[in-house]
Amino acid sequence: MNLNLVSRFFALFNRPRPMDNITACAGQAFALARRVATARKLEEVDIDHVVIGLLRLNHGIALHVLMGLGIDRAIMMADLERLIKDGSSSIEAMKVPYNRSIKLSLALGVQEAEKMKNAYFGTDHILLGLLRYGKGSAYDWLITHGVTFDSARTLVLKLQAEDRAKDPSQSRELIVAVVPVVDTPLSKPV
Repeated sequence: MNLNLVSRFFALFNRPRPMDNITACAGQAFALARRVATARKLEEVDIDHVVIGLLRLNHGIALHVLMGLGIDRAIMMADLERLIKDGSSSIEAMKVPYNRSIKLSLALGVQEAEKMKNAYFGTDHILLGLLRYGKGSAYDWLITHGVTFDSARTLVLKLQAEDRAKDPSQSRELIVAVVPVVDTPLSKPV
């Protein structure tokens, strides 16, 4: 889809684009991904680091989707952390760039947010973008454990509908209050 066309569409209807409204959960996942890459002295943040960030959160639709599909987050986190090789970079945490795989999977996640008519970009869209992108250790792990794009998308839509029926302050994704993340050493599961 032409991004200029999408931008004009949202401007025409004065609706915010999903990437203009990143949820606190998604922002925390990206911050945790940078911490993983920095702690491992890597030159760039990979999509697998973002998935570890998602798994370290105690909230967010993506975490509920994974748990709803039978994924044990401690096992997945430990398996992914074992696959990440240490580097030798000395790049400062806030300067570690995101690699091409993140950018491509995020673009696919934004497309999913737009298809769902969501005015925000959250952990659910990160997960769906990863599954549509179809590459990386986290993707391989999820597929091996029975998580598909279709199963995840179906559960995302169900959880979003449940959230819309509740008081907005109780949303799994749009949480405003500070909620602690699972902060464990990188080599140990939760």
